[in-house]
Amino acid sequence: DSKGIIKLHQSLFNFIKNSSNSVAMSHSHEFYAELLKLFGTIGSLDPYEFHTFHTHTETEDMYPLYDRAKREQSYLNFVMKYILGQLKDNSKTHDLFVLINALVYIIQSDASKCYDYLEEVVSVFTTILDRPNAQIQPGELFPSFKTIVLVVDIEILPHAKKIYDMVLPYITNKPDKDALKLLNALIYSMKKNFLPYGSSTFVLITSLLNDEQYTNKGSDEEITMMLTMTL
Repeated sequence: DSKGIIKLHQSLFNFIKNSSNSVAMSHSHEFYAELLKLFGTIGSLDPYEFHTFHTHTETEDMYPLYDRAKREQSYLNFVMKYILGQLKDNSKTHDLFVLINALVYIIQSDASKCYDYLEEVVSVFTTILDRPNAQIQPGELFPSFKTIVLVVDIEILPHAKKIYDMVLPYITNKPDKDALKLLNALIYSMKKNFLPYGSSTFVLITSLLNDEQYTNKGSDEEITMMLTMTL
């Protein structure tokens, strides 16, 4: 193993050092040639594996992009900051739906690496519809928001109230199917932590189910609200 190789190297070097002042002078060139062959048979030391801890640490600090994980995180940080920056800037003319789809794809790919951006994502998603002349419709935003909520699961908990307050008017005024599905995703991800909102939500959904102007028997809205009741 590697420790054994190190010991052999140390023993041979000690032998040469101890014999250099005495018997070494009597050895022939053939002796030293055979000694070099012995070193070759044992094998060389891995210059990276056997560096000192201090040297190895300096190498990592000096070349962070040699680390694949750091390289991937650096790229993720750049892309997330760029997309969120574009979504926040009202003066930009980029297609918001395209940017939102890109954001959802990144979070779906590796949600755990995006947790640090979750607060910023929720802030953008919960306010984007309030902008004057918003270039995106609730039916485009809510399915993407639902996907993010389901993917990050319980990590959405610190931002639950903000999402609940945003989606509630789209259910209270006139039940929106996509808004109801976002609410269902929130309930599912929060699990027992949804309890503080449970009673008021139950009363709201019950009243909507009893109001014929909002639902038709067997409609998508009614089925979605029935699902809300089961959650």
